[in-house]
Amino acid sequence: MPVEDVDEIIPHYADKCKNCGKELPLEETADVIGEPFRWQVTEIEPIKSLRHRASGT
Repeated sequence: MPVEDVDEIIPHYADKCKNCGKELPLEETADVIGEPFRWQVTEIEPIKSLRHRASGT
C-alpha cells in the first residue's frame, strides 16, 4: 500500500546506534540517512464467538 493511502504513521526511533552504541535523538526532527524501514500492520476487530440454534419443525 502506498504511504499516501495509510491512515496513520506511527514513528519508532532507536535510542542507541546498533553499531557504536552512541545515544540517538528520540524525535521526528532527527536527520534520517536513507529510506526508513517500513512495515504495515492491519488492525482487525476482536473475533466474536457465535452459536446458531435452529428450532425443529
